Amino acid sequence: MVNGSNNGRDTRWGERVTVRNPVTIHWEDRDRTGVIHHVSVSGCFIETAFPYPAGTTLLLSFLREPEVSRIEVDARVVMRNLGGIGLRFLYQEEDTPLRLKRWVDGQVPNRGVLR
Repeated sequence: MVNGSNNGRDTRWGERVTVRNPVTIHWEDRDRTGVIHHVSVSGCFIETAFPYPAGTTLLLSFLREPEVSRIEVDARVVMRNLGGIGLRFLYQEEDTPLRLKRWVDGQVPNRGVLR
């Protein structure tokens, strides 16, 4: 496993929800797809076969639910392994963390708790 975080510590914060939603990953003028998992306000895990290097900044685009607006957020690769990449969100828009937090908080009764 390649890890870009301090000593491999889990530095996520906030509630997490387990989802399996498609995500578009934009990097170096190319779009690739993956599956987003374990979303929190601080970041997520994306299942992808492409080996994005630790430290790389990506633009993510995903639907929280079909009837809810799309989230677009920059994220930095902080960990990678054979199954995918761990990302820390880098918020450029003021309302994005609040929109994501409201959605995550609303999923709490429907998710498996991963702490």
